[in-house]
Amino acid sequence: MVTGKRRGRRTGTPDTAGDILRAARTALARDGYKAMSMRSVARDADVDPALVHYHFGTKAGLAAAALEMPFDPSAVLAQVFDTPPPAGSTRGRELLSAFLTSWDPPAHRAVLVGAIRSAASDDAIARAISNWLTGVVVERLTKAASGKQRRPRAIAIHGILIGTAFERYVLAVEPLASMTPRAAGKVIGPAIDTLLDAG
Repeated sequence: MVTGKRRGRRTGTPDTAGDILRAARTALARDGYKAMSMRSVARDADVDPALVHYHFGTKAGLAAAALEMPFDPSAVLAQVFDTPPPAGSTRGRELLSAFLTSWDPPAHRAVLVGAIRSAASDDAIARAISNWLTGVVVERLTKAASGKQRRPRAIAIHGILIGTAFERYVLAVEPLASMTPRAAGKVIGPAIDTLLDAG
């Protein structure tokens, strides 16, 4: 009996996860987070789509892994916006505090600084990070905001988050660099609240 070459997508190799991540990075830079799908990444990586879900779970999880992010921003946003803020606090305070808390561990901070520096020197990485953060963070902030012109205000909030991280972790500007996440949230959070609740 003559056996032909096996047809269909491969079901796994020692570097399947690496192949998927490389395909996802390319897709993020080329198409943006919203246009990227688990199935399209599987096709580009020439693997069964089930393997993408097996290794990375969700689309947001895949994007986080592809950009070497140490946490999933969508989970942080859900933590802040899916439940009322604690008594005496606000959504803006909780948002900034939650993001800084997620970045504060030294290993996480190293990834953030590396991503910022890589984006500054590599257009493809910069586009990938921008497209992904716009798809995940800005879209969720837009839904959380009230009133008119929600998307421009969501982009401004995103700018506050990224700017605060840059000043705290890359430039180490004091006193911001030494503040606890909750103290920083108390100072900067009101600006975020204004943008969230502007009519």
